[in-house]
This record gives sequence, structure tokens and C-alpha cells, in this order.
Amino acid sequence: MENGNAREFHTQLDESEPHLYVEYIINLNELQNGVGKYIAQTRTVDKEGHSELPYYPTRITVIDTDYSNYSVEYKCVKLLKDVSCVYFILSRKPYVLDPNVEPILNKLKLKLQDFTLLNKPGCEVA
Repeated sequence: MENGNAREFHTQLDESEPHLYVEYIINLNELQNGVGKYIAQTRTVDKEGHSELPYYPTRITVIDTDYSNYSVEYKCVKLLKDVSCVYFILSRKPYVLDPNVEPILNKLKLKLQDFTLLNKPGCEVA
């Protein structure tokens, strides 16, 4: 994108819920010097990437990643008068947990069994 921004789309595929499509606009200047904390302008979109909704800020912290297989992230969104914060374990391989993830969760005092698997086989990157 222009103005030093990147546009990123996330898709959450869950067989029990409708699919969720989210657009993030990220100012690449915030990612200088390997800093893994930034604020993305976020909104839900349809499958084609269109939306009538306004953007809202999402604070994202990349806790750890190998840039190829996995990422552990922490995201906070202000919803009305409350803030919702969630940890994510992102993986390119369905049902495969990178061996680096569990030690990271232990440092954060989190348990793997407390996470919910949201996955649909066949969505891996070729």
C-alpha cells in the first residue's frame, strides 16, 4: 500500500461458526528495528475485502515467531467501555505444534489445553 502501510487479511475458519474475515492496516514504520509491538487499524470485511464499518485500533504484540512456521501473539481491542485481550498461537501446519511454542506458553504461565483450536485442514500455504 502507499504511505508506508501494509494491508493484511486474516480469515478465521471454524466449522461451528460463520467464517470471520478481518482486515488490518499496519504502519510499517512501527515495525522498525525488529520491534514486535504495533497498533493496527482493524475492521471486519466480507470475503472480497469490502466493508462499510469503520476501522478500530488493535494493539498487537508478537511474543515469538520463527517467521516460517509459527507465531505467538497477544492482541487487545477496546470494545465499548471494555478491553478484550487474547493470546493467539498461529501455525501454517494444521494440527502441528512447533516445539518452541510450549516453552513460551510456560513462561507466560499459560496452558496449551486452555486454547481453542480453530482450524480447517486444506488451508495451509503452498
